This record gives sequence, structure tokens and C-alpha cells, in this order.
Amino acid sequence: MPHAHYTNEPSGTTLINETSHNAIVGSGWTDVYDTTGYQTTIVSDATAPYSPNNVMRQRFPQGLIGGNGGGGGNFCQFSTNYPQGIFWGFDMKLDPNFEHQPSGTKVAWIHTSGNNFFLTFHDYGGNTVGIHLNYQWPDNQPSNAHLGFVGSGYLTGSQTFQRGSWCRFEWLYVPSSTPSSRNGTYALWMDGLLSCRTDQLNNPAGLYPNAISHISIWGGVGGVKTRESYLYVDHSYASALSGGTVPPVLAPTIASITPTSGPVGTPLTIVGSNFDADAVGNVVTVNGATATVLAATTTQLNTAIPNTATSGSVQVVTSGGTATAPVSFTVTAPDPGGGTGGGTGGGAGATTNTFSTDFSSTQGPRWYYLNEDGSQMTYSSGLWSGNQTYKGIWSSGFHPGTSTAAVVKYVVPGAGSVRITGSYSDLDTAGGNGVTCVVKKNGASVSGGGPFTIANGDTTGTAYDITNTVVAGDYFTFEVDPIGSNTNDSTNLNPVVVYTPQPQVEEVITLALTSLAAYEQTTNNITLTITPTRATESIVLLSSSLPTTATIPASVTIAANTGSTSVPVTVGLPGTSTVTATLGTSSTTTTVTALPAADSQGNVTVSPTLSAYTDFLLTYRWF
Repeated sequence: MPHAHYTNEPSGTTLINETSHNAIVGSGWTDVYDTTGYQTTIVSDATAPYSPNNVMRQRFPQGLIGGNGGGGGNFCQFSTNYPQGIFWGFDMKLDPNFEHQPSGTKVAWIHTSGNNFFLTFHDYGGNTVGIHLNYQWPDNQPSNAHLGFVGSGYLTGSQTFQRGSWCRFEWLYVPSSTPSSRNGTYALWMDGLLSCRTDQLNNPAGLYPNAISHISIWGGVGGVKTRESYLYVDHSYASALSGGTVPPVLAPTIASITPTSGPVGTPLTIVGSNFDADAVGNVVTVNGATATVLAATTTQLNTAIPNTATSGSVQVVTSGGTATAPVSFTVTAPDPGGGTGGGTGGGAGATTNTFSTDFSSTQGPRWYYLNEDGSQMTYSSGLWSGNQTYKGIWSSGFHPGTSTAAVVKYVVPGAGSVRITGSYSDLDTAGGNGVTCVVKKNGASVSGGGPFTIANGDTTGTAYDITNTVVAGDYFTFEVDPIGSNTNDSTNLNPVVVYTPQPQVEEVITLALTSLAAYEQTTNNITLTITPTRATESIVLLSSSLPTTATIPASVTIAANTGSTSVPVTVGLPGTSTVTATLGTSSTTTTVTALPAADSQGNVTVSPTLSAYTDFLLTYRWF
């Protein structure tokens, strides 16, 4: 059901915020300029149309210079963006003596992730007040030439209201599905009657509402108020549409990965399309091993090769689907991957290889079936046969040659540690002289590895339990030699190797931002540095605690092997904003301070009251 008071609300909406404006701060609202209420106060008004008696009053003092604020900075930040659009209802009144700036008075804003929409009041003569519903785009894009606008533009309302009387405003914004689809909606009702509307609006991709405000500004540039004026606000109700134009969730694509090889921990940049702009909305895997996404935009992801990764495909999974990179990533030494089969875990990042289940007809890359001189045996029908009579290896045992050993070789996956357990025992009790068994590392004896003598008939045998630190390229051999004749010398072989990779060295990233103090309505830069430099591009996410004072991009990219980049800052209303830069778990902050602008004689405005209220950005002065 639509709201009882704001009856043009579409059906099926979800409440975002509702307040009676009984306090300057609270119920999700702040005053971004003056929390003491110097310009904004709460007063009693029994004529308030929805939630009397308390209403919010904003003061425009005598002597106020056009474009230098006035009123107040009442602001409501949403917890998320709303791509489906929002509905916002509120009631306003101008005092009977309200003095307009010739270009109009800005009284309400719908903020988005990129640009802003605003409502202006205009003097129509006598006590009559008209409205413009305004919207502004960067760099004259996208074109709304079909509506008569390129860049900034406005719709003129067909309804008016009177100074000294309350008017109910209902505002609807539904983003277009693409920057050129002409299906966005922008509409305003006044006292229940449609005042202006278009259903052919274009807007840039991602321009979704994320805040509302009553940041009132007296006009554009020029003019001086000759008398005190007041603006009153009663109640505010904002809701998210369930219908409207919801951009489709598109399947992701991967155009490239950089680099295409490296050890675990290697920073990886994935370039493509339709990624989730929120890092947690993307699942990246390397041959099935999940990587941590450090930062994300819709076209690029920053991650690193996970500790348990092996060579294979790189995939990105979002709510829109799964994308696979056109080339695989090759994990180089130290490679903590598993064996060719039978991997069953064994601890955090560990891989277990059991000889009896890993046994195969293929040599390597973990298990090799060899003669004593290192030459490979020949496979046939479940048996590897050596270069002497009876010499062979099968899935549960082996048999020495007439004078030399049968050898099983295990090559470690990479740097880390191994624990090797198993036993040697007699498998053929019918006769024989017994055997000598040994476990070696890189051809030399290893602690706990024997040699062990297994007598004929010893079916219990001798167990071994070996723990050893390893590096990439290390190997262990399991060898059985005959004692005299090799008849009836079949010997049990069942080593189990648990490999734990060397702990991945977490990438330690240090970010730093320079600070800035600059005059309002100017464009400047701050510098973002990263230490150490990274071999791939780095997406660093940015945020501003006070976007009306410091407007910054949502992210910047530091090029590969580069230590810094510039961050553009549009300095708006006087105040101090905290700017935060984040990459993964690394974060840093700085401050951007907007100073009051000088007047036409080059003098800084004396009154802090006046200087504290200025227009958002130079580009917003569209008059």
C-alpha cells in the first residue's frame, strides 16, 4: 500500500528512512556542517501537515551572498545503493517574507554514487513559487538531447505553491537500464498533483541513489540577501522501489590475467567485465583453490595466488554466472599442489599422498618407479618391471633384483615439511634370505629411515616415522635390496606422505595519502602511495566521510611497478572530510579541508556562518 500521506508512492516499495524531523541529528540524519544547529533549529508549528508540532527550520541570514549556502546541511546517507530507484516524500514551507536569489534556491537533493539531482524554488512573482527539477552529468554525458539537454538540465514544474503555505513534495527517480536506453524516470508531484515527469531519462551506468538531503543553498553566483528568510521542513519518507528498471545481472567475462605464472602469493590482476563492484561479491579460484579478492571494480579484480593453489584455470563466480580465463595460471616452485591422485587433505594447506592409492601406470610427478641406477622401470598389467629378474613394484609391495634394489621415489611438491609413515614387512613367508630396506632423502640417509633388516617370515616388520623440512626439488627414495639370493623376497611397501607447504608469506601493503587544504569549489589532487610496488595493477578503494566537502572517485588504479598515483578531489562546501584508501586489509586515512572562498575583492568571507554554507561543487553552479 502507498504511504498514507505520500499517496503517489509506487506499490511494493521497501522503507529506507522515515523521520519527523523532531531533532537536527538522529533517525539516520546528520547536519554535515553545523551539528550545534546554528543555522538549523527545531521549532514548533501547529500547522505542520503530517507530524506537528515540531518542524525543522533552516535560516538564510541577511547579508548572505548568492552561492554561499544558507539554511542547513541536513543529510541522510543510505546503507547501500538502490539501482531500482527510490521514492522520497517530504513537506516544505517558505516564510511569507522569503527572499529568493534570482537564480533560485536549492532545497533538496537526491545523491548518487556519481552525481546529484536537486530541487530548486523560483520566484514567480507575488507570493507564488515555482520549481525546477534538476539533474547534472559529468563531461556532458550521457546526452539527453532528446529532452533538450546535454549535460546539466532541468524540468519545469507545472504546479506552484504560495509562500507561507505548506506544500507536499513527492519525488521519484528510477535510473535508466543503460546510458542510452532512454527509460529512466524522473518525476515530481506537488500536493498530490503531477508537476513534471519524464520517462525517457538517460543516466551514466551505476548512477544509483545512495543518499538524500536538505542542503539548502541560496542561488547560484551573485546577489546579496537584504532580509532574513526561513525554510521549514516537516517529515521525510524515503523508500526503495521493488519494480522500476533494475539493471540485469550480466554474466562475468575474463579478458586477461596478469601474470600467467608465479609461486603462491603472487599478486594477480584479472581484467574483464560484469564483475561485482563489491569484492565479496566475487569468488575467484585458481584450479579450484579459493583466492582472497583484495579489491574490485566491475572490470578488474585484485587478488593473489592462494597457498593451496596448483596450476590450472582461473575462474570468477558472481551472482551473474561463472567466467574462465582464456589462459591457465602456472604455479611455479614452491608449488604446494597435491599428488596425481589420492590427495585426502591432512591439515590446513596440507596434502596427503598414499602410495597404494596413488599407484598408477604413469611415472611422476610425485611417484616414480625406478631401478637402483635411476632408470625407469617398464609398466605392464599393474606391474612395474625392473632390469633384473623378479625386480618389480606393484600397488602394495615390491621385489628386489638379483643384486640391486627396487626403488620408489617421491618428489615433494615444494618448500615446507613432510611427515612420512609406513612400515617394511615380509609378504612371502615361503622362503628367502630376507631383505635390507632404507628410506633416503636426496640419495643420503635420513634420520629414522634405517637401514632395516627384514627377515623371512617377519610379517610385522619395522615401522618408520620421519619428519623433515624440505625445499622445492627434494625427493625421498624407498629402497629394498636383496640379502644374497632374491627368491621369495616380496616386501610390503605402503608409505604415506603428508606434505605441509611452507606458510604463505602474506603480502604486506602500506598505503599513504597526502592531505589537502584548498578553497571551496576548486579541483585538486592528493597523492596515494603504495609500498612496496606491486608487479600488477592495484585497485585501491576510496571513500569520503563528507562527500559534499570532498568528492573523490570510488577507486583508483595504481599501475604495475608504480609507487604512486594522483587522486582527483573536487573540494565543495567548507569543512573537513576524512578520506580513506583501502586495499585488502591495508588502509590509510587523510583529511581534505575546504576553506571559505574569497569574495570579489579577494577577501575571505568574515562570517563563519556564511562561509560554512556554500554550493557543493563548481560544476553544480549550473545557473
